[in-house]
Amino acid sequence: MRAARLGLALLSALLVRLALPAFDCAPLILVAWVPLIAASASSRPSAALLLGLVQGFALGLAAHSWLVPALLRNFPMPFWSAALALFAVALLVAVRSALVACGVSFLRRAVPVWVSFPVLDVVAEIALPGVFPWTNALAVSSLPVWQQAAAFGGAGAVSAWLCLVNGLLAEAWLRRRSAGSWTASLLRPLLSAGIVLALMTAFGSLLMRLREAESLAAPRARIGLGHYDSSTAVADAASTLRSLSLVEQRASGPPDLWIWPETTVGTPSTRRQLLALENDYLRRDRARASRDVLLGPLLVGAVLDERGTFENSAILFGASGLLEGVYAKHVLMPVGETSELPFGLRLPNLFAQRATPFRSGADSPPLRLLGHSLGLSICYEDILADYVSEQARRSHAALLVNLTSDRWFKGTAAVDFHFALARMRAVEQRRFLVRSTRDGVSAVVDSAGRVVLGLPTESSSVVSISVPLLVSPTWAARGAHALAVLFPLTALGLLAFATLSRRKTDG
Repeated sequence: MRAARLGLALLSALLVRLALPAFDCAPLILVAWVPLIAASASSRPSAALLLGLVQGFALGLAAHSWLVPALLRNFPMPFWSAALALFAVALLVAVRSALVACGVSFLRRAVPVWVSFPVLDVVAEIALPGVFPWTNALAVSSLPVWQQAAAFGGAGAVSAWLCLVNGLLAEAWLRRRSAGSWTASLLRPLLSAGIVLALMTAFGSLLMRLREAESLAAPRARIGLGHYDSSTAVADAASTLRSLSLVEQRASGPPDLWIWPETTVGTPSTRRQLLALENDYLRRDRARASRDVLLGPLLVGAVLDERGTFENSAILFGASGLLEGVYAKHVLMPVGETSELPFGLRLPNLFAQRATPFRSGADSPPLRLLGHSLGLSICYEDILADYVSEQARRSHAALLVNLTSDRWFKGTAAVDFHFALARMRAVEQRRFLVRSTRDGVSAVVDSAGRVVLGLPTESSSVVSISVPLLVSPTWAARGAHALAVLFPLTALGLLAFATLSRRKTDG
């Protein structure tokens, strides 16, 4: 029996992993947690804790296997050190699954699993987001129709209904042997699961049609979107993208805005140096006396040197060549940009030595396109829902723009994870997302989370596309904050109720 339950835990880990990027077998997430829930609910809390640890650790190893090659490629470290880092990340995922499994087991006698599991899982997602703040909602990135609840409650709202379906199916499985009445005991949770799935699918379809109507009525801007692939380009990023943009300009004319990726200009430069660079190099090649001049505004990723301190920035040059605005990255990435960690901790010297001493950017006026504000983010800021939501609210953004470099993780599943998480921001904010990357996924995502344009990842390219500028309000931030309060309080209430019930039973 113990071996069978451990097998169920491992099966659950396998199903969840297959539902996540880059496999994207999204429907599996509807049943992926059922084996673990069923095994945990039939076990003592201590045994359920162990089952959760097994499931979470196996899932963590499988989902974050990209970490080892990424570390070995970018740091002078032995294999065992990279493996130890993967072990630590997997352990974090294991703790999350263990707490959920133990909670389901403890509450089982007083609370049905279709109630306890969604609550406990969303609480765990909020409390322990992991290296990537991935949630069950991430598993349905390839099926945007199931993500539409994010517009009202963020990723937590999507995870809640997916977990509800898992909980109802697990309840049916647990009742299969004691079903005295087929309709009441077994068929009811199965039908309930089907009804929840049907309602959420219909709800998502309706919202996606509404998003389409909003997009058709909105003003539009034409974007020249650039993607840089370091393995095939024969020159540096700026030169390659300039040449490709000139080709696109000859074919389609200048767009309303060119967008090039993070650190296209990687050499730290002052504002004055950037102006000279933009005039002599980005707009035209003065050294070759080229007659071709890049026309229109240009948004480009650059490392800005502000009196000896560096800022990872997005620089907006106007059509006249003047610098019109700067967005400096606010949330720095540990290892790559800072050695500081939360709670006053610091990276080990091995990692700290590779961290460029960047400074967090200060608040600045939003960059604008055709009179509308842009919601800017750089690199992994696009996976931080609260940050993107706050930036969009402050700037009244009509379009989300992300500049990214995924060079460290090129060719690994981390690139797919990153893009899937970024797509959620478009659904939450009900805005189009334009994403320009180096060695990542460059794409345009509509306000319903669908990819309307995806650039080839294996070659550098520049493509023009017309995108709507949307200004409708969104409830995602308020709903996510409400879930962050409501679900933990509900979990505490369930635990108190179960404790009192146990005392009465034991007494």
